Amino acid sequence: MSSYTVTIKDTHEHNGESFTAEFTSACEYIKDGENFTVTYAEKGGELDGSVVSIRAKGGGTVEITRFGEFNTRLIVERGRRHICLYNTPFGEISMGVYAEEVYSQINAGGVSMKLRYTLDCNSGLISTNTMKITVKEAVDNVTAC
Repeated sequence: MSSYTVTIKDTHEHNGESFTAEFTSACEYIKDGENFTVTYAEKGGELDGSVVSIRAKGGGTVEITRFGEFNTRLIVERGRRHICLYNTPFGEISMGVYAEEVYSQINAGGVSMKLRYTLDCNSGLISTNTMKITVKEAVDNVTAC
């Protein structure tokens, strides 16, 4: 059985300013034709111990779910706006998610994905986001959540 790692580079843009975060973690990767699921455990900070699942369906829809202290469910579907719920330390927030781009390429050793979407709340733009996700076979044996 192969071991995998996921690397996520997440960029948020708002009012001409940009913030980027990147991390790599051991993950579980399951492929089923054009669909795949990546699952990993958050490490450190207030999300420590949360489990994140990224499910890609048919190349055009991605569902990102976090279970733990602050549950979230984000649906990113090219050309459609979804209302998604985020639990925060201050309560639950309902946000709109509109995907401009959902791209994924499955290869022999994993997957590359790019999501470009906007987040809005109360009819106001929060940010434009670009998330790049890369899953690949680990060089060394690693353990996922």
